[in-house]
Amino acid sequence: MNMSSLSSLEKIEYLKILAVGVAYFLVAKLGLILATINTSASPVWPATGIAICAVSIFGPRACLAIFLGALAANLLTSSPPAAAFTIAIGNSLEALAGAYLLARFRRMHAIFAHQSEAIAIISASALASVISASIGSISLYFSNVLAWTDIGQTWLTWWCGDVLGGIVVSPLLLGIAEKRSRFSLDLKLIWKTIAVLSVGLFTLFLFIEPWFGASRLYFIFPALLAICWFFDAITTNAATVVFSVVAVAATFFHEGPFHGLDLNSDFINLQLFLSSVAVTSIFLNGLKSAGFLRLPGSVLIISWIFCGLIYHSFLESETKKDELRYSSQIEEIQASISERISTYIDALESGSALFAASESVERHEWHAFVKALRMHERYPGI
Repeated sequence: MNMSSLSSLEKIEYLKILAVGVAYFLVAKLGLILATINTSASPVWPATGIAICAVSIFGPRACLAIFLGALAANLLTSSPPAAAFTIAIGNSLEALAGAYLLARFRRMHAIFAHQSEAIAIISASALASVISASIGSISLYFSNVLAWTDIGQTWLTWWCGDVLGGIVVSPLLLGIAEKRSRFSLDLKLIWKTIAVLSVGLFTLFLFIEPWFGASRLYFIFPALLAICWFFDAITTNAATVVFSVVAVAATFFHEGPFHGLDLNSDFINLQLFLSSVAVTSIFLNGLKSAGFLRLPGSVLIISWIFCGLIYHSFLESETKKDELRYSSQIEEIQASISERISTYIDALESGSALFAASESVERHEWHAFVKALRMHERYPGI
């Protein structure tokens, strides 16, 4: 293709697609740093959101940029070139299917009304991610990177990461693309930026401070509702992205309530919670766009408080049960150790008594004494 024959607008479009490929590569590399099961399966994959939005905005030609970005990112891992090539195809098909499903569900406005956008994003992310997770897991298996017994866990990890990337990143990018307004530094933008950064600091506080147990995470929902109430959908989606980024970083550094199991399980549990936050954010924007956020918002606040209190009470109850069970086990172990020590002391005192009751104890007499008591069998290590 001769670039000189293209118009200025066409050159700009191709430069944008090139930027998509570079962005996909950088975000994909960031996701692969968090890979837990193997070098190609990550439970955190925001690149899915970029891919679906890119095809939705620029059309199928953006698939080539996504393919090249995914191929370059996977070639820099320890995966074989054939697996990297197949994974890149899966990522491209995921983007194509996601954009198609997004457009298809958006046209169902008569069925889903003001929540058609939310349903479209969630459905496109969940369904299209099946393609990438399936192709990726199978390609790793046939490349002898993955054992057959690990396919299920790898697929679940892959799918969870892609779904979350779609429902967290897509709303923000689609909102920015559809607004198409010039950047202007005004007081409203400053307040929006402060609100988004405040969510990041608040998230860091929620994950680092141990107060109120894991139920403290419920406080993020009223915070998102407040941002949705006072600001626009882009600000709410940006706050969701910031919350997700800080939460993932905190969990990666072993902070917060999701730390405790292996890192992969921690990330999957975190993804389930982040998915609920992202879905809540999307539906709140839908309610606001329809013009009746006040009543549902009041109901949601009451529901969140109720659920948070129930969760906290159950958590406290289980914690007390665990502490009682642990204390009981400690007491049993202490009693067993004390009894064992007493038994050993009795055996040693009996040997001491033999010497005290005898003028002299010959070597063969001591051996006979030890053998009669079966010292080595009954008192190992004595």
